Amino acid sequence: MRFALLFYVILWAVPSIYGQHPNQQLDEANKFYQSKKYEDAIKNYKEILSNGHESGALYYNLGNAYYRTNEIGKAILNYERALVLLPNDTQTKHNLKIANGQQKDQIEAIEPFFLIKWWSSLRQIFSSTIWSIITLVILWAAVAGFGLWLFATDRLRKKQGFLAGIIALLVSILPLCLAISKAAFEKDTAMAIVLADEISLRSAPDADSQKILSIHEGVKITLLDQIADWYKVRLGDGEQGWLPKNSFEKI
Repeated sequence: MRFALLFYVILWAVPSIYGQHPNQQLDEANKFYQSKKYEDAIKNYKEILSNGHESGALYYNLGNAYYRTNEIGKAILNYERALVLLPNDTQTKHNLKIANGQQKDQIEAIEPFFLIKWWSSLRQIFSSTIWSIITLVILWAAVAGFGLWLFATDRLRKKQGFLAGIIALLVSILPLCLAISKAAFEKDTAMAIVLADEISLRSAPDADSQKILSIHEGVKITLLDQIADWYKVRLGDGEQGWLPKNSFEKI
């Protein structure tokens, strides 16, 4: 009992010895934000993230703080990161729309192929964790169906159990694929936000190559390829070119 109590005390003392508990630091950051000390709030939010405590709400708060300091690109970046973890959060979507409206470049995005759009929309409904739980629930239903088929004595019930097991097994394929797809998306969206005030999209991975056009802070890009410190990217309107790695940050 004494050992358990000592272990408990040591466990909760660790944040005090090596740094603040994340909840305390988050409260402090939020107080800075409410006091309009946005730079201090940003510093605290980033420190929490650097310590491995990631959440959609934290990215949302950081996006708000950056928006208040008029760093539109970083605000958009963090709203986008929040939506990867909280895909249905209406307030984040609302703030992102406002921030996007303040970009210098209002690029009209091309509508993707309807199947791609459908899959992306479906994948965004839940996080990878929720899709995984849905898959497990359906698989357990399949197991129950096959259990009924194996152990029921009534022939009709055996047929019903087998049919239910097969249907549940087939239905589980969709949420399983969505869980895998969403997990991969959460790990690497293959998208980024331009943070440079102004940067030239180049025809080749070379600073001396032909300039295609100039883009500004806040533009969302899709990453297609990489050569050394240059990335081939695609804009929302389909335009493609090369950007240096230090001009953007991945979502």
